Amino acid sequence: MTPGEPRLVLALNVAAAFGYAFGALCMKAADGFQRPIASVGVFVCFGAAAALQTLAMKHQDVGVGYTLVLGLEATVAALLGVLVFREPVTAARLGGIALVVLGVWCLRR
Repeated sequence: MTPGEPRLVLALNVAAAFGYAFGALCMKAADGFQRPIASVGVFVCFGAAAALQTLAMKHQDVGVGYTLVLGLEATVAALLGVLVFREPVTAARLGGIALVVLGVWCLRR
């Protein structure tokens, strides 16, 4: 790996996680594929995110890279759910997010 590649891999992972999280927003907004624009957004966001994650996977272990993206996606999606759809913030949800973040941190070490 060249000196700049770890930053690029991290950037690709973060972009993929945000793509998946916005795809989740589109899924909710699509209302079971009843809303065309949001429905198209599902495929665009998830497709772009998968492409970014595929590029990052070339330079990392599957378990670490996939879990990093999944954990960040879950955290961002939960935050967006609160901000966009006014989903409740509960102690259990915050605890779950903390456990996800801790798990990702442990895998990256």
